[in-house]
Amino acid sequence: MSIAAGLETRGSIASDLAALHASIDALAERVDREGTGEGAHLKSVERAARRLDSVKLTIIAQADRARAGDGEGHASTSTWVDHLTRSGGRRAAAQVFLATSLEESAPATRTALAEGAVSSEAAGIIASAMERLPVELTDTERGAVEAALLRDARTLEPARLRRSVTRALAAAERSAAEVDADQNRLLATRETRA
Repeated sequence: MSIAAGLETRGSIASDLAALHASIDALAERVDREGTGEGAHLKSVERAARRLDSVKLTIIAQADRARAGDGEGHASTSTWVDHLTRSGGRRAAAQVFLATSLEESAPATRTALAEGAVSSEAAGIIASAMERLPVELTDTERGAVEAALLRDARTLEPARLRRSVTRALAAAERSAAEVDADQNRLLATRETRA
């Protein structure tokens, strides 16, 4: 029996999920029958998995905003996610962090994940970096950092992307320190004139 047969089909999201499961069932059967191990197929399945990760994270962010777990007696969105997915508390907490960070601090990364251009692991690395940027940075500067990290995420494996993040954070700290120093010099000049 297919997974799709077990889903309720009332409402458009439920019917879309049922259709998705039916498509996965059909694809799995075809791969079993006709699969050749082609790299293009693997890349396409990876992209689809990334896109599904994005949908899952959007649902988690929506649930967090709506405090969906409260009505079911859960202390947090993380415990609610863990209860529903059996992913473990640590993994559930990481998913909630990523879901909310993508919406609040890393919109371009959220889009790249939705397109399947980056993995959820890379998105998590970037979202974490965006959360750690100095608050003094302008939106333009934050966007430039995110864009540079996204360029790296498209070509680097996670360990190398983490090194890129370390360099980007160091550069952002220097930039913030330079702005602070300029402001202090300006203030000192104004005080001297007064």
